Amino acid sequence: MTTTPSHTRRRTKPSPWLDTLGGGLDLRRTGDAAAADRVVDRADWLDGPDRALVLAVLRDGLSVADLARIQDACPRALRRRLGAAVARLSDPRAVFVARNLAAIGAASPTRARVARAYYLHGRPMRAIARTHNLSLHTVRAHRTAIEGMFAGASAANEHTPRPDRAWR
Repeated sequence: MTTTPSHTRRRTKPSPWLDTLGGGLDLRRTGDAAAADRVVDRADWLDGPDRALVLAVLRDGLSVADLARIQDACPRALRRRLGAAVARLSDPRAVFVARNLAAIGAASPTRARVARAYYLHGRPMRAIARTHNLSLHTVRAHRTAIEGMFAGASAANEHTPRPDRAWR
């Protein structure tokens, strides 16, 4: 009986977004070329390094291992960054923010900056607060407002009646 060494066994559970994208990080091999094309089309929403990574792997066909050798970086870190970028681009909230950024910015330019940094660039709330000189409470309030806008747009698109909120 052969056993795998402890350092080669998988220690973490697979991410839930991998299940929705066909079970693999490399969208070229999942058989769903449309998903890879959608991610490549949405790559413009990302900031520079993540955009370059997504385009190099999904459009140009480079492997993450080759990119890691070129950049003298850890392949695991690049795969993690690629996975996070693909997950963000596949998230319907990011699609909503990217398509409605002008409307979000019309309500509040600060809300648009928070939406872009949080949903499209994947920045943590504390980093957004520090970068834009906002309190963490303000960033959370903007995120909650954006989530409400998304929920309202989703309910309107599904043509489902909204629950009666008169009791509030």
